[in-house]
Amino acid sequence: MIEAAPSARPCAARTVAAADPSSGAPFNRREHARYAVGGAIQVKNNGANAWDGHCTDLSTGGFRFETLAYIDVEKPIYLLIEGLQPLRADVRWQDGRAFGCAFERPLYEPVFQHLLARLTPEPEPEAD
Repeated sequence: MIEAAPSARPCAARTVAAADPSSGAPFNRREHARYAVGGAIQVKNNGANAWDGHCTDLSTGGFRFETLAYIDVEKPIYLLIEGLQPLRADVRWQDGRAFGCAFERPLYEPVFQHLLARLTPEPEPEAD
C-alpha cells in the first residue's frame, strides 16, 4: 500500500461523463490516486536542454507540471530528479503552459515515495 508523505494530500478527482448513459452517474477514469505537490522539477523534451518546471500533482501513473518552456507534445518527455534515472512520460493533455503526463510504466512504490517526498512542500509552522 502506498503511504503519502505527511504533508501530501490527495487531489480532488476529475470526473467524466458516465460510460453507461443510463446510470446517470459520473465516474473517475483515473487509475491511480493523485497527490497535490508543489516542487521544482526539470524536464527534457526536444533536444539536450533541460527545462525548469513546477510539478503540481503526482501519482504512480503520471504527473502534472507547468513550465514556460516549449514542449513538443508529440515527443516523449523525461522527468529529471536528482538521484533517479530519467523517468520517461508521454504528454496526454495540455492547457496553456500546464501539461498532464503519463509515465511509460507505473512507478514502483519506493520511487514514488522518493518523488513524493522531494516534491511535497514542508508544512508552514502554525502561528502562535
